[in-house]
Amino acid sequence: MDIKMEAFDMMHYLNGRSYEIFIHGLFRFSGRLDAEILKKAVTLSAEAAPVVFCTLSLEKGRPYWKKGGFSAEDIVKVVEAPDSEEKVPNSLFASSIDVEKEPQLKLILLRFKDSDALLAIMNHMITDGAGYKAYFYLLSRLYNQCLGEGEASLRPRPQPRDTGRLFKDFGLFEKIKILFSKYDRSALKLQKPLDLEGDRSRPVFASYQIGAEDIGRIKAYAKVRQASLNDMLFAAFARVVAERTGARRVALPCPADLRKYSPDSADSVANLTTNYIIDIDVEDGSPFEETLAQVSEQLKRQKRSAGSLKSVAAIELIFRIIPFPLLKLYFEKENTVPVLSFTNAGIIDKERLRFGETELAYAYASGAIKHAPFFQIVVSTFDGAVTLSCNQYASAKDEAYIISILKQVHMEMMDCLNNK
Repeated sequence: MDIKMEAFDMMHYLNGRSYEIFIHGLFRFSGRLDAEILKKAVTLSAEAAPVVFCTLSLEKGRPYWKKGGFSAEDIVKVVEAPDSEEKVPNSLFASSIDVEKEPQLKLILLRFKDSDALLAIMNHMITDGAGYKAYFYLLSRLYNQCLGEGEASLRPRPQPRDTGRLFKDFGLFEKIKILFSKYDRSALKLQKPLDLEGDRSRPVFASYQIGAEDIGRIKAYAKVRQASLNDMLFAAFARVVAERTGARRVALPCPADLRKYSPDSADSVANLTTNYIIDIDVEDGSPFEETLAQVSEQLKRQKRSAGSLKSVAAIELIFRIIPFPLLKLYFEKENTVPVLSFTNAGIIDKERLRFGETELAYAYASGAIKHAPFFQIVVSTFDGAVTLSCNQYASAKDEAYIISILKQVHMEMMDCLNNK
């Protein structure tokens, strides 16, 4: 059965010229996975997330997801790995998906000497970060059930992915109010780019880990100020942007997961995330606490409002009315992707990613590979530690520059703690 392309799926498709539209993740295990059981779990996952097995089709004038007739053999590949993760070639991490000919997921099982790692690449057109994690929680559950019961009795229920469900508990008046609520992205057009050269032949996967001990201190500092870890990380990145670009007004998007408006979509492989727009002043020499207060106040205010749904409602309406060729022409002429962005993939739950007796030793999620001047920092949390990552087509000079940015985000927070 063919599957409708939802509004945010279409957004990622139309914005694809600014970035390679794939979410990347690395799951490092303490031991071995059974490749055949993994394939059985992938096969069973089609019941809950059939879009993974589809191809993108343009046959009907508008994009849609077409049943592809694929098997797990088309998704899972086993690769003998070198003796360390650092020696895995970047070309493997940068593996692409031909979205019109292949399934929307690629799983590369890296076989190291005594343990395995799973490199997981999924098309951003079918899901956001929350849906990406949800798929692997499902895969873990199916893998474990296959080990104990065999596959015959296992039929996970289909997960809804339509954005219309977000509005089902709102009355007509509330929907009209949402449509006319304030949601202003104009400040993002004032963003100043970072000093990146870019190199389209050189994919870079930069990551930097902040240990659990430092994260514990950062969270304690935030709690006293009625802020969150996400607020701290966002404020630190905003200050780094201000210093690196010379901007005194910094506007950045911050992800807003809309699944709270549709609890039955909590585990859906779908694009149900929009953005809050944070627009703050970062004066030269201003204290970290002042930046944090602005970020925290704006996020709290926007979270209390249903205004974040306006972007969904507006996009749904526009995509329903305007012919696809005109939409495509508009997106080719107008850049709707912010030059600088921050996103948080949230906590990767270690307990929900057990594969039999094999535990997850380390994991992080990262975003699309960006082309300069576009730049994105991605946050993910595992086992109390935070990984900051950035995927970029970058020169050697850019690579060192990017790593220095990730380190500086950490130092911004630690300097604040050490000077309080």
